[in-house]
Amino acid sequence: MEFLSINEVLENGTTHGAIATAIEKNGQIYGWDRFGRFRKHLLSDKNHAQVFEEVFNALAAHYAWSSEPLPQMERLPEHLVFGEFPRLCEFGWPDSEIIDFSEFENAGQITPVHLKNSLKAADNNLRIIGALRECLVGQARNVFNDQCKKFNDANLIDFLESHYTGYSGLGKRNLEGKFAAAKRLLDNS
Repeated sequence: MEFLSINEVLENGTTHGAIATAIEKNGQIYGWDRFGRFRKHLLSDKNHAQVFEEVFNALAAHYAWSSEPLPQMERLPEHLVFGEFPRLCEFGWPDSEIIDFSEFENAGQITPVHLKNSLKAADNNLRIIGALRECLVGQARNVFNDQCKKFNDANLIDFLESHYTGYSGLGKRNLEGKFAAAKRLLDNS
């Protein structure tokens, strides 16, 4: 079963508010309980209240961190790596039940809020540009040309994912989303 974590939803550009509203409106989220069992957690079930509190606290902490006006560190602070943010990778939705988060953007707000990309999102975009540059004119050019005999999005994404493992923003889902958005933008320009 494929699983889309809250962290991946954030990397795809969905706002923290939209995710929180979607969880509240749908009343459910999937993840692991304290015994390591994968299950559906229901907001209406009092036994799952602690799970939702943990998810909302982690989401709020990530929002505060990503909204910080100071330049973000390449790695998360140690107290957060082992604290709040890993929870965002443990909860989400199976591919069969993925939510359309666009309907929850600006939900309940009196006036739309136009937020600039967070510094973290901007850094991720620059990493993508840097990795693509390396494929075209940098040190990775020869390796890329040797491995990718057929130039298409799928081969490029596979190459980037394998050569930049662990880099924020260079995961398969994020690259697929960014490539599709970039293509739409160029096609409509």
